[in-house]
Amino acid sequence: MFPSRPFCVIGFYRYLWYLIRLTASAVYRPVPLPENPTYIAAEDVTIIVPTIDAGEEFKEAARSWLVGQPKEILIITEEKMLKELQALANAVDPERIRVLTVPFANKRLQMSHGIKNTTTDIIFFADDDAIWPPTLLPSVLACFEDQKVGGVGTSQRVQPVGNRMTVWEVLAAFRLTIRNIEISCSHTSTVAYHASPVGLLLTAHIILKDPEFLHGFTHDYWLGNTSSTPVTTSF
Repeated sequence: MFPSRPFCVIGFYRYLWYLIRLTASAVYRPVPLPENPTYIAAEDVTIIVPTIDAGEEFKEAARSWLVGQPKEILIITEEKMLKELQALANAVDPERIRVLTVPFANKRLQMSHGIKNTTTDIIFFADDDAIWPPTLLPSVLACFEDQKVGGVGTSQRVQPVGNRMTVWEVLAAFRLTIRNIEISCSHTSTVAYHASPVGLLLTAHIILKDPEFLHGFTHDYWLGNTSSTPVTTSF
């Protein structure tokens, strides 16, 4: 009987923290929309999409981005994919979607190239298959009314391709749900902060354009190889 006590203590501790996370996540509230916003999407937002193999799903995603009326969308791809990506961009909105290239595929290289080609105060990184609700841009821009805020992440969920979700989609949905709970919990309690995934990340232009940031972001190596992780570094 006694050997089971350590496992009981571990189990109690684990579920206690799980309940704390759920409670903190439940009380988390988004920033209310301002009556007179400082930032307007049509003037202040550029969406950067690093990709190498966008397909037809890109069209649906891009149309959902354009609903928020961003100033511009930059698609950053490798040189050999220019023709295919340009055709997709032209099919959606050739005036507001621009395709730029880098010599080879590397997410950080693609992101930094997009950063250097923006002129707006706010930069939004997105995956090529991320579908946005119509209210997304106004909601996240509201966070920058606080001058101390330099970056904003979003809550995400899986959208099934067909009528039924596959096993992999169910697992992905579960992972995103846990991630949403943990991130909202950490921000509510201010105990810790998660690294920001590129999937849906809004960042102030003044941070990303800093030469020190760009150098550190593109010169991060692991075992002699350039990092291609989609997670932004702390700055």
